[in-house]
Amino acid sequence: MAGSLRRTDEALHLLDEARTHLPAGPRTTAAGLEAASMAALTAACTAAQAHRPPVAGEFAGQTEEITYCFAVHPHTEAGRPRELTADQCALYRIGTHRHLDDIDTALATARRLRPAQLPTAERRARAATDTARALLDAAT
Repeated sequence: MAGSLRRTDEALHLLDEARTHLPAGPRTTAAGLEAASMAALTAACTAAQAHRPPVAGEFAGQTEEITYCFAVHPHTEAGRPRELTADQCALYRIGTHRHLDDIDTALATARRLRPAQLPTAERRARAATDTARALLDAAT
């Protein structure tokens, strides 16, 4: 058990470092912000799986702020599709809430998700899988 906690702590530390350093530099790019936000989403899920709600909430909140900024002031780079969207954040939040045993919020988030707006078939499949898991959890 202690080894598992240590690995979780190490993973969260590395994800936080990535989130901090990816957008760093003299000129922050949209790609750097998106990569940092994706690291934060992954950290939120990792913290939720370790049953650390405050840490999960902090990482998820950081991503929500950046996503809001993208919605208000679209950042695009020629020829590169945007990965960080409200739907991408919702996808991660379904799993995060499910791991924190907040099934009602996971299902409410799943209802608002627009899977067709997710960037890949893998993400759409993950949305279906995470939603199905939340429904199974609700039934038990």
